[in-house]
Amino acid sequence: MKRDSSPKIWVPEPTGTIAPPAQAAEVAALKRAFYSKFDLMSFHRKRKKFWELDFSNPELDIIEAISTVIRSNHRQPVTSLLPYMWHEFPAGTLLWRARRMNVVNVQNSKITDSDLWEPPKAFVSHGRFNLKNDPLLYTCIGLPIDTLTEARIHDPDTRFMLIAYEISEPIRLRGIGRAIDPTLTARQQRIEKELSEFMAETMSIPAESDEAVVYALTQKILEHYWLFGISGVDRFWCRAC
Repeated sequence: MKRDSSPKIWVPEPTGTIAPPAQAAEVAALKRAFYSKFDLMSFHRKRKKFWELDFSNPELDIIEAISTVIRSNHRQPVTSLLPYMWHEFPAGTLLWRARRMNVVNVQNSKITDSDLWEPPKAFVSHGRFNLKNDPLLYTCIGLPIDTLTEARIHDPDTRFMLIAYEISEPIRLRGIGRAIDPTLTARQQRIEKELSEFMAETMSIPAESDEAVVYALTQKILEHYWLFGISGVDRFWCRAC
């Protein structure tokens, strides 16, 4: 399966962002120092080679493969320097989720409160963001139809339930996706944009028929670069924002 598997990253309309937490100025200074000597042409070449890798190969060291791309002049950025944006979903924002349903249960209106949330632990399989038996609620923001694609509901005869969750209190989160820091120079902003896009793409590697292998890769990326799953870190993320 050696081919260009680079996914397309959805980019929403520009919206207002919120200020990051404390220590932002210190991180920004370190980031600017790293970008000042960043070899953008080398990054382009390595990024292209990355998407020619065989992601179905269980022996692929995905962390080293990503490190090779984002390393510049033999310097490796620490995970806290990887670009992301801070967002806030205001109260009243709707999140959407689609779930396949048993035909008999739908016909007999046998839908319980538990059907509206994440699945029971015993029934949870590996996902892009979660481990086996590790329940996680996947939702979409934007058009409700987008969640049908995420749930892989393509057959018009498939019975499913569309659920809307209304946020009651503002939620602050880090977005894994395109990020641009206006305090950077024009060149550094370009580096930030392309680096953040690449990191978002790595979280959207097409699974196709190799779901278990690809999901294992994305979980490693989350744990290493985004501290996902670490105690005390919120498990509410916006992928490819």
